[in-house]
Amino acid sequence: MDEALPANPARAGDRTVLLSGMEVRLRDRHTNILGDRARYVFALDSTRHHLDPDSIAAAHHLGARPATMLYTIPGPHDRIVPFGPGSPAGVIGVELGGGAPRGLEQARAEREEILALADSMDLAVVAGTNNHGWGRTVPAWSVMQLPGWPEMSPDELGRAIEGTLHRERRRAVTVVERTMPYHGGSAVKLAATVPLLLWSLFRTLTPGERVSWLAWVAIWAAVRAHRARPHATRSNG
Repeated sequence: MDEALPANPARAGDRTVLLSGMEVRLRDRHTNILGDRARYVFALDSTRHHLDPDSIAAAHHLGARPATMLYTIPGPHDRIVPFGPGSPAGVIGVELGGGAPRGLEQARAEREEILALADSMDLAVVAGTNNHGWGRTVPAWSVMQLPGWPEMSPDELGRAIEGTLHRERRRAVTVVERTMPYHGGSAVKLAATVPLLLWSLFRTLTPGERVSWLAWVAIWAAVRAHRARPHATRSNG
């Protein structure tokens, strides 16, 4: 990430912008923290992985900008400490699932509980896209309204994102997710994963896309049948 930052455009609207951040362990749970590492490196232990909440709280009391931290999934909900006057080392948001199988599984099984916690603690709900090598497809996106963002510099955009998260909290982000089937604990649905996945994909296509898919399937089947016909003739002879 550090090597990529100098390649950022001058204006955020010109092309893709990479913003600084880091995954740490806060209260022994994986947590994402946004912003330049210089703002919190003092609170990291010798492994540069564990973040000391007392150091973050002390810096905040001395006037430092509040840390912007997001609780990641999978993880137990009873470890979530929300940011507030009495907990300056708390999180400002929570993932609605991650990109890896365990994260996706927890998000589907405990979706209502996660949303209820976000409502009760006034936490932003964000999308997790860490696939852990299981694939390249993004399962969800975090969408925010930031007026004037195309004219901002990358640093200004980063500050605007953090400021909006702290100011609007639960209302700051809209999560847009891919539609995907979920077994819901049913052994029958689990066994039927492949056909359910195909049906879910087909159902979310536009009419034109469905026609295109069916046409290509028909062409593929015709080519296969044509190639198999001479072989069958030789076998019968």
